[in-house]
Amino acid sequence: MPNGELPLTYNVQATADASGEAKTTLFLTRSLDRGRTWSDPEELRLVVKAEAWEPPRIHLTLAGRLIAMAKQEGRVSVFESTDAARTWSDPSPMNAPARVKDGKVKFQIGPQAFVNLADGAMVLLGHGAPPMEGEAESKHTWSGQHFQAFSCRSTDDGRTWSDPVNVDNRGPDQNGKQIDGNMDLTEVCAVQMGNGHIMGLIRPVYSPWMWETWSKDGGVTWGPCVRGLFPGYATPNMLRTKSGLFKAQVSWVQKFQRISSSTIRKRCILFVFRVIQVPIGYTRPITTAKIGMAVLNRHDQ
Repeated sequence: MPNGELPLTYNVQATADASGEAKTTLFLTRSLDRGRTWSDPEELRLVVKAEAWEPPRIHLTLAGRLIAMAKQEGRVSVFESTDAARTWSDPSPMNAPARVKDGKVKFQIGPQAFVNLADGAMVLLGHGAPPMEGEAESKHTWSGQHFQAFSCRSTDDGRTWSDPVNVDNRGPDQNGKQIDGNMDLTEVCAVQMGNGHIMGLIRPVYSPWMWETWSKDGGVTWGPCVRGLFPGYATPNMLRTKSGLFKAQVSWVQKFQRISSSTIRKRCILFVFRVIQVPIGYTRPITTAKIGMAVLNRHDQ
């Protein structure tokens, strides 16, 4: 916040329900010392029943507005706070997509949700599950279910939004028909580089490696989605500090429970991993290690 206060929201789920109908309670805590200590949590009641996988997302726009985007009865609404999330306005309708692909796919807003761009624009990130013919297989069956990721843009500080576009653009086939996007893309996190390009890392369902995509025009269009630089699963967020340092935290849910990575600028991207091994059934790590990997001249960054 402009006064240095740092608000943080998190969810507490009532039951171990992994379905799309799972409900959660949203809490907010604050730090006045740059994240060293935090206040007692307070319940954040913006909607009657928050969905566990798509709770309200709070965001500070470049113009300094603190907003919360929420889904209510299939429609997208926005709340605004002028006192650092202590009170909120009544919800106002927002034209951010609730469904994509001609209304066939529910647009699920991801954990990071928003990216502020240097030119004042904003990008909204989400994903959805295209319908499949016949009875759906279990998600645990390889390629049993399909997911695609999308983005849209705002040039008026988040008040209106463009139509969504697929973050995997492989171009046309030999007959000139657009090739549909990758079907293994879920939650997207993204960051803008110093030259204005946007790098997105995407949570897979089946790939052992995270997916990577790039936009060179502020999220208007995206290039083809490729396998990323390192293995990972969930990417709740990624950020760029004032000094140009990029940080992401991902989890790998097989042998390694968490991988934290940081990247530095210049013409190479250096990833430094802190790997914490947490066997299933244990709450404390038994092995820690650091791994380094450098990629020179990648994407001219």
